[in-house]
Amino acid sequence: MSVNENQAVIKSAAFMTPQEYMKIQLKKQQLAKRLKLRSSISDFGENDSKIPAFNDFDRQKRKANPFIKESEQESKKARNQDITISCDDTIFELIHNTKTKITPNLEEPSYNTNKLENNCKDFVHIEGNQNDDQEEKQIIAPVKVVPIDWSIKSRIRILSPTAIVVSNQKSNIEVSGLTSFVRCLDANNTTSSLDTSDGTRFHQHLMFWQYPHLPWLNLINRNASINAQYTMEEKMSEVLINDWRDNFKNIFQLLRARQCPYFYVLTNQQTILFRAAGIGGLVEMHAFVSPTTKGFRQLLTDEDIEFIQPLKKNSDNESSSSSSPQCNTVTTDNQIDLPNQKNETEVDDEMTFLETLGVNKSEIKLKEDVKKKQKELEDDNGELSTILIDGVDCQALIGFLINAKNTITRVGKLAGIPPTIISPVGFLGGTLRKQELKCNKLRMEGEDYYSVELAGALLPHTIQSITTFLSQVKENYTMSMTSYSNTIAFTKSSKRLMEDLDSSQAFADHVFGRENLSDCGISNEILESMCRVELDAVSILERLQFNKNKGGFTFF
Repeated sequence: MSVNENQAVIKSAAFMTPQEYMKIQLKKQQLAKRLKLRSSISDFGENDSKIPAFNDFDRQKRKANPFIKESEQESKKARNQDITISCDDTIFELIHNTKTKITPNLEEPSYNTNKLENNCKDFVHIEGNQNDDQEEKQIIAPVKVVPIDWSIKSRIRILSPTAIVVSNQKSNIEVSGLTSFVRCLDANNTTSSLDTSDGTRFHQHLMFWQYPHLPWLNLINRNASINAQYTMEEKMSEVLINDWRDNFKNIFQLLRARQCPYFYVLTNQQTILFRAAGIGGLVEMHAFVSPTTKGFRQLLTDEDIEFIQPLKKNSDNESSSSSSPQCNTVTTDNQIDLPNQKNETEVDDEMTFLETLGVNKSEIKLKEDVKKKQKELEDDNGELSTILIDGVDCQALIGFLINAKNTITRVGKLAGIPPTIISPVGFLGGTLRKQELKCNKLRMEGEDYYSVELAGALLPHTIQSITTFLSQVKENYTMSMTSYSNTIAFTKSSKRLMEDLDSSQAFADHVFGRENLSDCGISNEILESMCRVELDAVSILERLQFNKNKGGFTFF
């Protein structure tokens, strides 16, 4: 080694830092490990033939991997493999010909859209039938006249393949419809110069009268959440209540004079339907109250106001085998709540048994009183608690509602606001209201439909007017309705009363009542429906279909 090289080595060693020295040592160690690993692998390759296990693996035949695909087409399933295993010959043929050549279907699958739509329709139809069976809804054959429904509808939806009403109506159409309603004009039998187009006639059927009307509150559904946080000042409430009493007396006078066919009174707890004489086959003016409680019925009894429970009396007839029809026709609350003869016998046996055990008679009597009260309270606030008041007692009910303290609530929702009065004809202080109207265009099952939605307080005459009008201008349409729950009992009670009427006498009363109500502001066709006494004259309407080719209306 020359002098220059030695100097370079010394110089390089002199300037090496500890970090650089450690890196060099690390590299040397890694290099030694790699060399050792290579030598061990070469020795293992030379001596593996001496190991019996490796020789066995060499002698064994390699098995084929069943998941290896020779080509993409062979791995696909045949989509059009039409093999019908229906007889012994076919089965043996399949056993012998194990190697069958499968030709894959590379064509794009085609689906029959018409068949798919039909299957969907069939599924919906089957599912609808199952729901109908569960709800026990009976489909009635097509009829020419729609039965009357005495419940108040909160919402109606009409579907038709053709336009029912144009959304952007001209102002003269709405004004003519309003004028026709206020003047109680019949578009079919009028000589007036007013517009009688379809739009005018449709808007004429969307009006009603209401008192009181406060636009910032919902006085139709008095238990709505919008009414929760409103309180009225005491002075304003007193003025409003005094005005309500005068207006209430006025509309009752119209009812008694047969110039108003019916009207509703809506309170926070109850709904009352007043009807004129001749409506529903009853010869005197009458009122339905639903729902009621034991306390309310006791107040009426204390005021000597007689009433019956038309729905509950039939329930008592089914549970009691020995009860005279006369007693069931006119009953009071105390008579209805008495247990039948069978229950009395069971009670006597139980009391006798308790006496033999040494129980005091006062305790036995207290127990029986508790049972009677529980039985009386079972039907409270339900449909069976609906009561009917007619004749002179109906007039006494007016005085009771005007003077009773619980008619107007002092706490809670709508405190200090009198009950709402809704009528199809004008009365003192009444506000002219219109149903909310919304028009849309829908597409269902590849077809276009025109939809009209109405919301508000849709009265029985409104349903009759709209269905009659649409049946004159449309070939077919469908109508779905939603009712206020407290008013459904009015229809059921009316139907129950018609079942008890004498057919011959009821027909004479029907003609007499229809003629006396000719000046009530309702068209003759609708008045005829209200005065009918047949069993199919009254029915609860939830869904209605009209098809002129099939013979009329079908309702559910």
